Parts: sequence; C-alpha cells; structure tokens
Amino acid sequence: MIDRLIEALVQTDNAAADQVLLEALRLGEQPEKLVAVKALIRRDSVSALCAVVGLYEQLPAEVQQEILNQIRHFHPALRACGRSDDHDLRRAAMKLIAIGRQAKLAYVLSENLHDTDEELSKPATEAMTALARWISTETRRFQQSSAFSGGGSGTEPAASDAGLATAAGAQVPTAELESYLAVMEARPEIEAAVARAMDVHRGRQTQELLRAALLLCDWPGSRTLAILQTSKHGGQSAMVRRLQQPPASEHVEAFLLGATHGGLRSH
Repeated sequence: MIDRLIEALVQTDNAAADQVLLEALRLGEQPEKLVAVKALIRRDSVSALCAVVGLYEQLPAEVQQEILNQIRHFHPALRACGRSDDHDLRRAAMKLIAIGRQAKLAYVLSENLHDTDEELSKPATEAMTALARWISTETRRFQQSSAFSGGGSGTEPAASDAGLATAAGAQVPTAELESYLAVMEARPEIEAAVARAMDVHRGRQTQELLRAALLLCDWPGSRTLAILQTSKHGGQSAMVRRLQQPPASEHVEAFLLGATHGGLRSH
C-alpha cells in the first residue's frame, strides 16, 4: 500500500505532493527519508529539489549519498539555488556543487565569486578551490598508477588516448576508469573557470584563487599555466610573484613547469 501511495505522489500533477514528500524528508526516519528523496527526484520539480538542496547537510549519510548518486538530476535546482535571493540556499548549492564535483556548474560559482558580499564570494572561491584540489589529487594518483602510465606522452595531465587504451587493456576496474573519465571531463571546465576568475577578480579572494590556479598547473597544457604567457592577463603578476617564492608542497609541479614553460626561476 505504501508503494502505491508513493507512486501516486510521484505521478500526480498536484504540487501539494512535493510538500508531503518534503515533510517526510524533514521529519521521517532514515528509511522514510530515503524513499522521500527518491520520489522527489523522480518528480523532478525544480522548486522541490531546491528545498532538498537546502536540507542536504541535515540529512543522514545514506540519503546524502543518494543525492550525490543522482546529482545530475539536481543541475536545474543547483542553478536556481545559486541565483536565489536566499543566501543560505546559495551557499548550500555551492557546497553541493563542490561535494558532487559538478564542474559543468562552475559558472554558478563564478557568478557568486564576483558578488560584492563576501558571504557569497568566499564560499564560491572555496568551492572552486575544492574542485581544483580534487582534480590535482586525482591526476597525481592516476599518474602514479601503473595501469594509467606508459601510454601518455607527458603532454597531458594523466594519459592520452593511447594511455587510456593501455588502461583498458590492463583491465582497470570500471569504477577507476569512470573516475579517470570524470576528472578528464571536469578539468577543462575548472581550468577555464579559475583562469577567468584570476583575470577579472579584484576582491579579497585573490590568494585563494591563486592557490586553485597553481593546483591546476600540473601539466604543460594547463589553462592556468598559460596565464604566465597571456599578455595583459589580470592574474599574471600575482602568479609570477608567487612562483618566484619557495613552493608549497602541493604546488611543486607548478613551480617546475613555471621554470620550464614560463621562463621563471625554480627553487
């Protein structure tokens, strides 16, 4: 009977069904919350999914994981939340974009980064840095993995098409291969977003953006590394100054590539 009730709530056009399911999400026990969030995802109501975004941090881990598993269904809601007049909702959206590793929504972070309110620009920058750190950490892991080495030419962050074929031939576990493809898909989006932000941002988040940019300077084709050779780029001076100082451990690749490709001295 419960299954029939849930199916009826999913299928109805009555917006009140969203409120019933959201109430179950707020007040139910963990099994009820999981059923409710799955039903809300199936209903695909942007306003209801915005409410789910706002509730994310209060939900049990299993329910949060279901949201992350279905994160692409939340893209319209995350876009709407990222432009909401409710700043708490904006911050929740930016945090979920970072946790869910949704590089295609980096422009939502960019929009908030340039807001004059530091309560929005700071979490936007932190989310962008978190995405950059994820890409940098995973890329390093792939480079150290025997399954992903041997095919690349050294001109790409982890492996070229030949390297991917080598990985496939080595029977890399499906989950690992999916992780690799996710990082390779996300990298251009994040590199472009950080490079643009470095060019135009003049607020208090410059140092954090610089940290994100250097994290992504781990291969010769990096768009953030290209800042060093882009005339009149707004972030060039800050990057040059930082690369002429002793490196932090997470930025060693950036300093080495700055020396070989940017004409800067290394330490």
